[in-house]
Amino acid sequence: MSSTPPPFKIHDGTLEALKWLALVLMTGDHINTYLLGGKMPMLYAAGRMAFPLFAFVLAYNLARPGARAAYRRTAVRLTAFGAIAMVVFVAPIFLGADWRPLNIMFTFLAALAIIALLDGGGWTKRLAALAVFLISGAFVDYFWPGLILLVSMYWFLRTGQAWALLVWMIALVLALPLQSLLLYHAPLRYAGWTIGTLPLLALATRAAIRVPRTRWLFYVYYPVHLLAIWALGVMS
Repeated sequence: MSSTPPPFKIHDGTLEALKWLALVLMTGDHINTYLLGGKMPMLYAAGRMAFPLFAFVLAYNLARPGARAAYRRTAVRLTAFGAIAMVVFVAPIFLGADWRPLNIMFTFLAALAIIALLDGGGWTKRLAALAVFLISGAFVDYFWPGLILLVSMYWFLRTGQAWALLVWMIALVLALPLQSLLLYHAPLRYAGWTIGTLPLLALATRAAIRVPRTRWLFYVYYPVHLLAIWALGVMS
């Protein structure tokens, strides 16, 4: 894939702040869903912004010049911590006897595999990327819309192509809210909160927030916070 100057630049500290914000929103959403029985719908609504924000941070980092060298290392981390999280994720408070969908780490892993294959070029790898998309989309959290969102984010940030931005907007404004409406019976007024990531990202391009980078934060926090929620659920 040919690379062009990025369509916009975000300060590293600001990007880290977006990750922290997504982490807080995700935690509030999970507490509301699994501990409070959905009694605080605004936590659910705000939580709709967590995945698009996490996806953007990952896509932005993958689109950096020279980032391809870190694909394998990122894939290993996603696989390891995703597998650890699944041990907790199949507890009754979360999925119970079912193991689907695979947690968000595997969504990111599948998207990374698709991106790596598309970066490789050639029709063989493009067909392999399509196969990964079609198969993994049936099993990972956020399903095919989540993969479309992340890959289109990456493609736009890497190439600046307008059609990739259009796909990104369609996935964010239509596909993710529609998925929440159909699969989780979420009121559209809450599912549509995914659109709230747009003004946040617009502000992020103009801000220079100083937040130290923590490379392992999300990887470690994800299974740990699920374990804490499970423990609190058992004690309550």
